[in-house]
Amino acid sequence: MLTGTLFGGKASDLYRLLRWTSPEMRLTRRAEKEFVERYGYAESVEIIDEKRAYGRHIRRSEFRERPGVSPAVYRFLLSRTAFGALRDVAVALPVYMEQQKDIAPPALGLDHLFEKSYGGRLYHEQGKGALSAWLRAALGYYNIAAVAPTSGIEGHIYDFTSRDEDGQAKERNVVLTLPVLPERTILPKERELLDLLRLEASEGRKSVILVEQTTARPLPLRLEKILRLSGLRAVYLNTTRVPAGEREEWIEVQAHQIDALITHPKAVETGLDLVMFQTVVAYEAIYAVISLAQAVCRVWRLGQTRPVRVFALGYRGIELEAWNVIARKISWAKSVYGDFVPSALGDAGVDDNLDLLRALTERITGDAKDSEAVLTTTLAGIEAPLSDLPTTPAPDVIHSVEVFETWADWAARRGTVAMAPRRRQPGSAESPGQLGLGIG
Repeated sequence: MLTGTLFGGKASDLYRLLRWTSPEMRLTRRAEKEFVERYGYAESVEIIDEKRAYGRHIRRSEFRERPGVSPAVYRFLLSRTAFGALRDVAVALPVYMEQQKDIAPPALGLDHLFEKSYGGRLYHEQGKGALSAWLRAALGYYNIAAVAPTSGIEGHIYDFTSRDEDGQAKERNVVLTLPVLPERTILPKERELLDLLRLEASEGRKSVILVEQTTARPLPLRLEKILRLSGLRAVYLNTTRVPAGEREEWIEVQAHQIDALITHPKAVETGLDLVMFQTVVAYEAIYAVISLAQAVCRVWRLGQTRPVRVFALGYRGIELEAWNVIARKISWAKSVYGDFVPSALGDAGVDDNLDLLRALTERITGDAKDSEAVLTTTLAGIEAPLSDLPTTPAPDVIHSVEVFETWADWAARRGTVAMAPRRRQPGSAESPGQLGLGIG
């Protein structure tokens, strides 16, 4: 039985299990590295040493495995695997609800800089490095417009470094320099967050706020200050001050005296119970979808006694474009487990391209072959995905999920009929407007 998030793990983990359990797998006579290259995600990294041999840099290649599994591996799994999820056996789980909030971006006169045509022009004139810098700005600036950079530089600078043929840094190129707004400015999304948390607190509900930008542009510190000045008790889980082994105890102590916990999703995605909170707010579009889903499921799990609400805050524009890609990624991952209802962050049709930043890059440039290089450069400096490019927002309606078949029901049915894929019935609760993150 597989109970973990398969697509968040590594193919090498499955290889070792399949070597013991699958005759078909043993007949392929594949080594682990070959299996990872075929059914997982691997990269070959070229490392240039500073030492020189005969006047040249010493180069060496290093094989690295990344998390992720190809759907093709299911040929080895389907005949010998039962996929189990918490909601299959936990009939006492409370109602799980989701809602997307569509927010108008601030009127700063900068919208033309974040149009796809502008990013495409930068790509064709200055190359992939310029596009990666533009993506960081387009996906992140509106959320941190009033946050002063920790570097002390006036303005938010989005740049890239061009390199020579040997990979050595050649020149720093500034793509955009955007203003830092006065600290007293309250941005539209911040106002929406305040209204939402006040309403939740009035019902005695505690909230978890998920953010991406935490270091060079410390968004959590600003949100913590704004919430406290508004009378809400908020605290930021700073991973540099609270080691992983101490977080569970730290959260348990803080939870009794706060209204909101601000954190990066990766800080709480594994090994923690957050059942003392009942609301999750995704303040920024989270491109690490597995981390997002697992962070949400820290709240909606055994021990939770109240309905769980998940809110996604998005500015109209490229942030909603990003949420659409996230919705497709979630829908595709869920369909592999027999869950065929699409996520409805927006346009949730199944797409072969499951990488958020790569998909956005291809939409901007129209060039799929260069998207991998742009993605690598962008991820090296990005801390948050969001901002503006047009799409149709999801309805502003809360829906609840259906009651799933219990393990006992499944076992009873299994004894009388052949096992068939489980599909939701027409009219079931999860429908357009749902984030579809309850996949834990």
